[in-house]
Amino acid sequence: MNIDKVNKIKEIVRRYKSVAGTNDIREVIDICNIKIQEVYNLEEMNYFKGMYYKSKSKQTIVLNKALPEKEQEIVLAHEFAHSKLHRNIDISYLLNDTFFICDPFELEANTLAAEFLIEDDTIINLLIEDPTSTYKSMSQTLGLPEELIELKYTYLDKDKLKNIHDF
Repeated sequence: MNIDKVNKIKEIVRRYKSVAGTNDIREVIDICNIKIQEVYNLEEMNYFKGMYYKSKSKQTIVLNKALPEKEQEIVLAHEFAHSKLHRNIDISYLLNDTFFICDPFELEANTLAAEFLIEDDTIINLLIEDPTSTYKSMSQTLGLPEELIELKYTYLDKDKLKNIHDF
């Protein structure tokens, strides 16, 4: 992902956290007038976690309420990312009718979710506590997927890491 896209993602996260005055993804979504429609996992939809869609001017995130609370937070952050980065893209159309590979959109959404859910200082403090920390160990400590930890680390301001060796 290019640096301009990463900077845009970081700015979106900074702006919405600032406007909302919170890191709570549900409150940010509420302030943005995005409806959260909670559904319970149906047997025939055992893979379903969540989705974002826009109809006319109404935005909705559908969330599988049967997921554990931490996973719901991750799904909400990911779908919120789609609402800010891909608002006018119909992913289901792209997948079903054009066979377009949507991986870049998912990577961008996961990057925004990582930026939203993980503070720079959290990663830095984990590395100060244990310089041999791995994505896996940080994932276990934070209760977040390794992929999000890796994305956060990849786009972390590396100047902040230079000071770790001073401790």
